[in-house]
Amino acid sequence: MKAKIFIIISYLLAITIGFMTFNYFNQHLNLLISTLLADIICTVIIFIISIIKNNSSVYDSYWSVIPPLIVLLWIKEFAVNNIYSYIILAVYLIWAIRLTLNWLINWKGFRHEDWRYVSFRNKFGKLYWLISFLAVHLFPTLMVFLALSPIYFGLRIGNIENYTLFTIGNIIALFGVYISLISDIHLTKHRESLAKDIAINVGIWKYSRHPNYLGELSFWLGSFIIGISYSMDNYFTSIGIIGMILLFNLYSIPAMEKKLLNSKRNYNDVINETPRLIPMKIFKN
Repeated sequence: MKAKIFIIISYLLAITIGFMTFNYFNQHLNLLISTLLADIICTVIIFIISIIKNNSSVYDSYWSVIPPLIVLLWIKEFAVNNIYSYIILAVYLIWAIRLTLNWLINWKGFRHEDWRYVSFRNKFGKLYWLISFLAVHLFPTLMVFLALSPIYFGLRIGNIENYTLFTIGNIIALFGVYISLISDIHLTKHRESLAKDIAINVGIWKYSRHPNYLGELSFWLGSFIIGISYSMDNYFTSIGIIGMILLFNLYSIPAMEKKLLNSKRNYNDVINETPRLIPMKIFKN
């Protein structure tokens, strides 16, 4: 509990300093750049605390906490006080609460560090903290900010052009949160079972080897669709969802599959029986 309280205080400190610097930057720069710089400053503060605690997992919940705060900031700065902007904020809050609660439930304190970071420590040695800053802290911050950009350009316009797309985007985003939530519940139950060396292949996990990643990607796809519902000219913001898709498919999933192949004796069978990401079995049935 003390570790989690420390994280909360650290985040409040980082966000407070970030907001103060945002107010300064926003007097001289445009809103998007000011927000990005403040976001990076928050990330640097979290990174410094990670060094102090010698644990890069200090950052783990940052990228789920900050997006709804950024959306709220943009709503305030653009003065878009209508039901649609607050629907967007509500969807982001639901996403953030689910993801942050999952972190709170599963984080074991400073004695625990994400296995990927441990791998970086072993691989890079003295260069670890440089790699940690670039790959563990800064890169995710930039990726999430890019994925948030459709909302920025939508709110800047203010008036929705296509209400059908707006509705579809919100439904996809919320469905992504639902998939992630069900994945978490099934995985938690599996972890509490006695079969520690068996990979989960029940519930939603029998249709996709990585339904949690599918849920996350669905959320960001929905966010992109919400953005272009304000104007199809915002298509260039697709760089965010494209980046997310590439990140999950080129790093997150391969890294997780390598780990599971080494630790779960049935994972070869799971690979042969269960689709990697998209639940094709459902469509075949």
